[in-house]
Amino acid sequence: MKSILIVNQSSGYLMVDIANAFVNSGKYDRIVLMVGNPETLRGLDKNVCVEKICKYNRKSLRRRFFSWVYGTIQVFFRVLFKYRSYELFLVSNPPTISFITLFCKNLYSTLIYDVYPDGIVSGGFVTRKNLLFRIWAKVTKKFYQNAQYIYTITEGMADRISQYCDRERIEIIPVWYSADLNPIDKVKNTFILEHGLQDKFIIMYSGNIGKGHNVKLLVSIAERMKEDDDVRFVIIGDGWEKKMIQDSVIGKSLKNVLLLPFQPFDKLAYSLSAADIAYISVEGRASTVCVPSKTFNFIKLSKPLLCVAETNSELAKLIQTYKNGRVFDPSDLDGIISFIKNLKDSVELREQYKVNVSVAKNVFSPNNAYQFIKK
Repeated sequence: MKSILIVNQSSGYLMVDIANAFVNSGKYDRIVLMVGNPETLRGLDKNVCVEKICKYNRKSLRRRFFSWVYGTIQVFFRVLFKYRSYELFLVSNPPTISFITLFCKNLYSTLIYDVYPDGIVSGGFVTRKNLLFRIWAKVTKKFYQNAQYIYTITEGMADRISQYCDRERIEIIPVWYSADLNPIDKVKNTFILEHGLQDKFIIMYSGNIGKGHNVKLLVSIAERMKEDDDVRFVIIGDGWEKKMIQDSVIGKSLKNVLLLPFQPFDKLAYSLSAADIAYISVEGRASTVCVPSKTFNFIKLSKPLLCVAETNSELAKLIQTYKNGRVFDPSDLDGIISFIKNLKDSVELREQYKVNVSVAKNVFSPNNAYQFIKK
């Protein structure tokens, strides 16, 4: 029997499902999950031991980088002195986690959600000529070279990783929805009752309100539709652009927009189930490598997706494959508004999207977690 240490500084239901899959495989006599936010680990098997490291801090670039480095140092010393004989399953958060494998001789595999050091270049923080980037890139190549298994979540992400290792070594395992998230009937939905949304057609954004999420576009759409009294735009979340969104909504006197903070986990099914349309946006280079995880939870709840993304994005490929929504250029406000109105007015169209999304549910199932278990 073997022991395994799973490391992910910012964990949620995906890591819970993976850890539980390791338990259920019967291949490991001890499983440790090392995270920065143990309070999010609902449904974790009692046989998984949880160990805390510093929390991932998104409040500023400086705090973010400090939390990465400090978290990596914590993991390094614990692996060196406490988990030296353990197999490692290293997730790319903190992205500096690759550095510990220069000094620790453990057998390890990695799951890549974000490609670094490319992330600090695409974010405009350094150039590829910068010394930090060049050192980090060399470490990354060695990190992939010595990994037993390399996993990622999309074809685009695999293509991006392939600059550091052979493409054939990368296995793609799609992200999945939360098994605990079940639809709530609108009539019985306490979220709708609490916020006075009865008989309203709801377009919802729920997630981080950052620079790459284009939530401001949703405000522009709401401004164009402010005379449609039976339509409401619900924006749930927090982030760098939250204040700007608040100021814009107030400045434009948009009574058809409801701004709310992140909802508690026990209310999540209620808030997401209230949506008639889910708004998903991803911009820039990130769009070619990832699909926001919220997408899959809205798929579980059979919600049609209003997506703003490039035509070659992973999000657009998903919509093209499963026909469970529409993808728009951010300049096409008329097209977006027409899509909203058509869905609002057509029960048949809404039902067709529900049929289409049922196919996607089978592909993005929690059973995907078992693909990390090797025979």
